[in-house]
Amino acid sequence: MHWQRPWFWPFRKFLVSSGEKVPTYIPKANDFAKQFAKLTGGFAMSMLPEILFDVPGTAHCIGGCVIADSSTHGVVDSHHRVFNYKNMYICDGSVVSANLGVNPSLTITALTERAMSFIPPATETGWNDEA
Repeated sequence: MHWQRPWFWPFRKFLVSSGEKVPTYIPKANDFAKQFAKLTGGFAMSMLPEILFDVPGTAHCIGGCVIADSSTHGVVDSHHRVFNYKNMYICDGSVVSANLGVNPSLTITALTERAMSFIPPATETGWNDEA
């Protein structure tokens, strides 16, 4: 993502995506939606912008807290610990480096669960509830 002035509005910069385009049609997801709709008596549908303009309807702008091997290259390490801070973690969509397109909540949840798996139980750290 970067700031750019569009040809049709040179008075202001807008945040635009670059790189590989986010797909609007994912065959496995489409098959799943059809099967789920059949099971529940619903209808599998696409959004109008996806059909007419090939633009995904639920793309989220996320990122900014890069996962890296050092503070010179990013904000958090592979365990989501903020570089140069003790006991500070970032476990939200800001650590996702790419636009996932469709709802990213499951990816964010999986990343957070993984990050939490590296934190030892309170009994192992010396912390207790009675303090």
